[in-house]
Amino acid sequence: MIARPHSDAWVSNANPGSLLLANLNNGYSVSAAATITSVTPASGPARGGIPIVVTGTNLNGATVTLGGVSMTPTIASDGLSFTAVAPPHAADGQPVTLSVTTAGGTVHRQGAFTYSNGITVSPSTMPKTLAGTGRTIEITGVGFSSLNPQSTAGGTTPDTLGAHVFLSRGAYNSATVAGHKASPQVSECADVLVLNDGLLICKVGMVPYTRTTSDATVTGTTFESPTANFTSADVGLAVTAGTATGGAPGVLAANTVISSVTSPTTAVLNNAATTDGLLVNANLASSRTIASATTATSGGVTTLTAANGTGLFTNADVGRMVNNTGVYITSITDTDTAILSGPLATDLSAANAVLKNVLPDGAYTVTVVNDGRLNAVANNPNYNQSVISSGSTFTVGDYVTTS
Repeated sequence: MIARPHSDAWVSNANPGSLLLANLNNGYSVSAAATITSVTPASGPARGGIPIVVTGTNLNGATVTLGGVSMTPTIASDGLSFTAVAPPHAADGQPVTLSVTTAGGTVHRQGAFTYSNGITVSPSTMPKTLAGTGRTIEITGVGFSSLNPQSTAGGTTPDTLGAHVFLSRGAYNSATVAGHKASPQVSECADVLVLNDGLLICKVGMVPYTRTTSDATVTGTTFESPTANFTSADVGLAVTAGTATGGAPGVLAANTVISSVTSPTTAVLNNAATTDGLLVNANLASSRTIASATTATSGGVTTLTAANGTGLFTNADVGRMVNNTGVYITSITDTDTAILSGPLATDLSAANAVLKNVLPDGAYTVTVVNDGRLNAVANNPNYNQSVISSGSTFTVGDYVTTS
């Protein structure tokens, strides 16, 4: 039977109580479903906080989730795009889904966004004037609550199981190459303290740690170690070793120092070994001491002078810090005289001058790892490290700001 009008609704004569179509007098509409055309950028740090731009159609009135977490979109008036801030999310390497819900239903874009394990370091600079005390930095990221930071006071245990904050030139890489890390740390952030899942603090020290190797051998004046990663900055530094054993008979002469470096695995010593062979835990110091040193300032130039014939200054000493003061050697006049970056608070008078290696000027990558051991990337199935980003760069130099 033909339905007849009744108030604002149409009802059936056969069943007067059944509603066929509501409010025809006012009309009705069917909403078209939204579409998603692009998501930019397609990746970002696990801590979130970066803006994401989504383009498509019929986006007016949308509610949005990324990886199941709600975002608040700012929608363009034409409904063709919106911007939202990415929420934090675990960096598990799996792309997450973007879901957009409108009056026309819910649409999904699978694999729309990938979270990377990025960090941000603040402050991100340190001048050499802070070389003696180091600088406390904050690192923001995600997943820090699960870390087990090692006791790193002094930065002397860099290659152990557990969490570390490393400084490296370029990307840190623990993979084994010729017995050492493919791209090792050059220093370590000490006194790591995890404050919450997204924040930790630590102290960047200018002084690299003392290096210990268990694979070093000595033959005459040739000192070899696959894991030492020798550089020209090692020239003049003392080398010592433990007591010789049957399996490691090598014995170093007293007062042995590195006189030159020929490769990352080979250095030349100033004294021939007492006994050739494998060394027990060879230690390469991060400083050297000049006895009976004197400092003086004249005409705005500060000099460090050693007793005649005892300084043995070389260009390798340029950049080394004097007695943890933040004052460092800028040039060498002769083997017994060096020029300093400024005066000491108290001049030395026939006193020891301890020259410590400091990080050379330049940019370093800060990397948070949950395992500092050699080849942890392959041997630890749960290995994790932060990735390189603009926020993970830390710069050392004479003229960087202290803010």
